[in-house]
Amino acid sequence: MLRELTEPVELCLPDGRLNPASVGFTRRPLHRAGLRGWGRNKRWEYWGLVTRTHVVGLTLSDLDYAAVLQLYLLDRATLAERDVTRVVPFSRAVVLPDERPPVHATANARGLSLDFEDSAEGTSIEASAAEWR
Repeated sequence: MLRELTEPVELCLPDGRLNPASVGFTRRPLHRAGLRGWGRNKRWEYWGLVTRTHVVGLTLSDLDYAAVLQLYLLDRATLAERDVTRVVPFSRAVVLPDERPPVHATANARGLSLDFEDSAEGTSIEASAAEWR
């Protein structure tokens, strides 16, 4: 049985191995990457939204050497899918903070725009794809 983590914890030890103290579950983001050095830091925001009519997936990731952005939409009635994915070299035009919460993450790349903002009042998500207009 996994234990609940209630305080911030480093995911990795300084040598890159899993920190045993980080094993468990959280009800809010508490894990810190714990990896240092360019190319080792992996940060992302992912949101999955499901309604009666649609499924939406939004991904904004920063891997230091590249960012991967995605906006996915499924129409549940017709099963028609729309997907826009961008790979951004060196994560240009991506803002994704190291620490949480609150978070304000943004990205703009070749007609795909993502904006996630978390605050005490709630979460705001905005996304647009130029080819969907």
